[in-house]
Amino acid sequence: MIYFQARRVFTACRMIKGCLEQAVETARYEACRRTRAPYFGSLLAASQVGTRAAWLAKCARAELKNFKNHEFRILEIGSWAGSSAVIWARAIKNSAVKGSVLCVDPWEPYINQENIGCSQTPLVMERALQKGQIYELFLHNIRACGMEDIVQHRKGPSDQVLPTLSEQTFHIVYIDGSHFYSQVIKDLENSERLIIEGGILCGDDLDLQRHEIVVAHAQENRERDYIRDLKLDKPFHPGVTLAVAEFFGGEVSCYEGFWAMRKTKFGWQKIYLR
Repeated sequence: MIYFQARRVFTACRMIKGCLEQAVETARYEACRRTRAPYFGSLLAASQVGTRAAWLAKCARAELKNFKNHEFRILEIGSWAGSSAVIWARAIKNSAVKGSVLCVDPWEPYINQENIGCSQTPLVMERALQKGQIYELFLHNIRACGMEDIVQHRKGPSDQVLPTLSEQTFHIVYIDGSHFYSQVIKDLENSERLIIEGGILCGDDLDLQRHEIVVAHAQENRERDYIRDLKLDKPFHPGVTLAVAEFFGGEVSCYEGFWAMRKTKFGWQKIYLR
């Protein structure tokens, strides 16, 4: 009896703590919107990049360091609240290089209960998309960070927007849209022609690579957002893992989920970030 009473008290305390944290975060979000400050917090899953932000910045700085041409161009597929777009733009602004970031995102609902897998985050994102909150927050964050002169955007599905872009015009293409295999593989294929020789094709959410997982299980769930691997008991995005391995023919250079490969005359090569 004492055990069950203690469990109820513990559960109630956790609920109260969660409600208080939500209230504090909501107040911070509203204050940022009111004072025109950027918001990249936990509300609306707006803090998308997390610990991988450093690797995005390192990749951009490495490519910008010896750039001598007219304009450094970055294409981002999937922008959400704009956190990664701001990282790319800030790297350009802090360099001596003229550049731009083009963000492509439909900012429209695409998730349902059946294909989310083992994480509830996509449902939080879905509710935000249905209310139109994320597109508004993206525009707010770009303005609040002072990146309007560098960041442009095209609102629409990548399947429709990418074919309209000119060949070999981007130095970095970053894929962070839908995690479903069918969409990731299309984004990879549609991006290849857009990258200049020597440019970088990269993306997010490669938690595990194909050689690490139970492939048959991933194949069965490749149109789900997030599952746990049967061998390692670690969560990963099966669609991203399978599509990246298929497109590049094997293992890629990867840093805490941020993956990147260089396009050369002879094929794709790994890159090394420090």
